[in-house]
Amino acid sequence: MDDKLSILMKTPIEHDYSEVSTDQLLELQQNDQAVELTPLSRLKLANSYFLEGHYGCIERMYCREVVAKRLQLLLAVLPETLGVIVFDAFRSIATQHSLFESISKDIRCRYPDLTAGELHTEVRKFVAHPDEPSRFAIPPHNSGGAIDLALFNVNTGNLLNFGSGFDEQTPLAVTDYFEQPYDHSQTLFNETQWLTIRNNRRLLFGLMKSYGFVNFSCEWWHFDLGDCLWANELGIDWYYPSMEQDVRTLKE
Repeated sequence: MDDKLSILMKTPIEHDYSEVSTDQLLELQQNDQAVELTPLSRLKLANSYFLEGHYGCIERMYCREVVAKRLQLLLAVLPETLGVIVFDAFRSIATQHSLFESISKDIRCRYPDLTAGELHTEVRKFVAHPDEPSRFAIPPHNSGGAIDLALFNVNTGNLLNFGSGFDEQTPLAVTDYFEQPYDHSQTLFNETQWLTIRNNRRLLFGLMKSYGFVNFSCEWWHFDLGDCLWANELGIDWYYPSMEQDVRTLKE
């Protein structure tokens, strides 16, 4: 692994981002078309929610053109032994509703004593409500600017160890969870595993950050570019609208 990637693995995760220049904003606006993601030997499309049968999912995966282009740039700097797997990208409003209900049921089963308000707050840590414009004018995934992904070993096909599964609704999913000093009293991970997970998260986070993405801090796999979550994190007003109609047009 080259020096740049080694440095990223030594750099703690911090959600501090550089100011976006006018030229960078212009690039996002000029490359805002909806495009279909194409699987490659080092770019796998898991399309997790479609395979799980969530309502409103489609077989093909879409995102904004600039997101797809930056994934290609990321692949170019990774060693040939590493690839990117995409769990989810564009998401319809129907699927957003389906996921919100599904995650609500999962969390309710695990924490049956939560009040309705507490449950809603907990669920919103992991999935945006599709009808809550006070938080997100457009649900990030519906805009085509949000993407859920991880790194995998090309030779084995296995995901690198990130310490939790995709879409896991536990504290382990918090992006900087493994930045804590290793606790010898916990039994889930030995110290070597802990440091491996920490470095893998640092690598993914650092790479995505270097290409202009911001991370949703409750989910190590979730990154945004040009959508309202990205804009909120950076303190700017510009963001992508819904991509739903664009995807319908591409499908026809």
